[in-house]
Amino acid sequence: MSNPDWDKCAELGELRAVIDHNDSRGFKNQLIDQIQWSLLRQKLAGSKSVLDFGCGTGRFAFRLHHLLGAEYSGVDTSAGMIRVAKENHKSENFVFLGFNGLDIPFPDNSFDAVTSCGVVQYIIKSENCQQVLSEIRRVLVPGGRLVMIEQASQSNQTSGPGMRVLTESDYQDELSKLYVIRSLSRARSCEFSKLSRISMRIASRLPWIFNIIKSVLAWLEIKKVRGASNTYMSSIKYYDILIDAASTKLNNVA
Repeated sequence: MSNPDWDKCAELGELRAVIDHNDSRGFKNQLIDQIQWSLLRQKLAGSKSVLDFGCGTGRFAFRLHHLLGAEYSGVDTSAGMIRVAKENHKSENFVFLGFNGLDIPFPDNSFDAVTSCGVVQYIIKSENCQQVLSEIRRVLVPGGRLVMIEQASQSNQTSGPGMRVLTESDYQDELSKLYVIRSLSRARSCEFSKLSRISMRIASRLPWIFNIIKSVLAWLEIKKVRGASNTYMSSIKYYDILIDAASTKLNNVA
């Protein structure tokens, strides 16, 4: 499987580095980021310490800390991403650490929540999947939450070459061995609504307007995909799902 060169991607900018590398105008990435943050903010509210697993440029760090009041730490396998994350947050007391993808450099029970966005999709159904999920559980307190937004498909397609085709059941099957899945819901269709597409065209001439309306557009996109028929979901390449899972005590896991 061919994955992006994340060290090179790190130079593209905070959002372009980790969402759509080809979005030079930036409005698509801004809307996706707003959708993701709207969902994560709701699920992570009340968390006191959060680990951003596969933190990339650290785009959620400021918001998790200053809007939710959580202590923030991020890990990533890309040295380039960690370097950019540190450069972008020089004035903040955030922890950004590189790691080997398997061993998270924190003690047991360090966090009451772990979040991941577009990262676990590279791990599900891989040979190291259970090892990584177990390591995430290790750094969570008992009953701590793993909240993630990842890609799924009902059409046997993906967002691009090198991506593994995954269904909602693939995530459920792997996670249920170590976690209790509290909820799984659709987060975003790969196809934006007509209103969002028009708004992005207008934003190319009047960018300040997009900052005002993107939060409304985000919730409309979430509402659209959650109300979509199975026929529609089977017709599109992929969609994003929001998974909220709780860690379980070792003696409760078969």
